[in-house]
Amino acid sequence: MLNGRIYFADTYNHKIKVLFPSLQRVESVFGTGWPGCEEGLRPQFFEPGGLAAGSNCLYIADTNNHRICVADLASESVTTLPLRSADPG
Repeated sequence: MLNGRIYFADTYNHKIKVLFPSLQRVESVFGTGWPGCEEGLRPQFFEPGGLAAGSNCLYIADTNNHRICVADLASESVTTLPLRSADPG
């Protein structure tokens, strides 16, 4: 729960949705409903599978794109979290 809202992944519809408990309403907030790999204001996901809440953002496990996305709830924009592999040496 973040800001009185419950965010969840609608995996097979390729969307992130939000539940407003006090209004008994659910809305799509991120994703077009079609699989893809896009950032920005009209992001696309390919079976997002999990969420973690941060400070006014969501971290989204975009399963079949093998990436972690960051959704900024203020700007409603999505970016890919840059990751570095560990140096084994």
